[in-house]
Amino acid sequence: MTDHPVTDHTASPQTAGPQAPAPPSAAPEDPPLAARVAQAVERTPGVVGLHGGRFGEVATYRPGGRIAGVRLGETAQVHVVVEYGTRVPDVAAAVRDAVAPLVDTPVDVTVEDVAAPGATSTRPDAEPPSPTDHPSGRTS
Repeated sequence: MTDHPVTDHTASPQTAGPQAPAPPSAAPEDPPLAARVAQAVERTPGVVGLHGGRFGEVATYRPGGRIAGVRLGETAQVHVVVEYGTRVPDVAAAVRDAVAPLVDTPVDVTVEDVAAPGATSTRPDAEPPSPTDHPSGRTS
């Protein structure tokens, strides 16, 4: 019986090829940039919600759905609905200030609509305000 020398076939750090990517961590992944932009916009005082544009054309598509009202490219386009009674230029400036730290491009804010008094959301699944929510009490 002959003894065969034991050969170590593992590569040393000096001879190893490109490093293999680290295994995925168990921590949840950060939301994509468009989702972080949307969250920052929706937290801005005076903003009722995001707006997808006249034909829903302003959106970011990603696995799991679309983010209406945010389109990222050469500029960060953000379309919003503002709360009735707020100063539109002030809300637009606040949105711009909220988004600017997140992106490396200019931020264009478009105010698509002003929400009626008592409206709390522009989302399609939100309940519309009841006629008794109108400040004048009229339904027309």
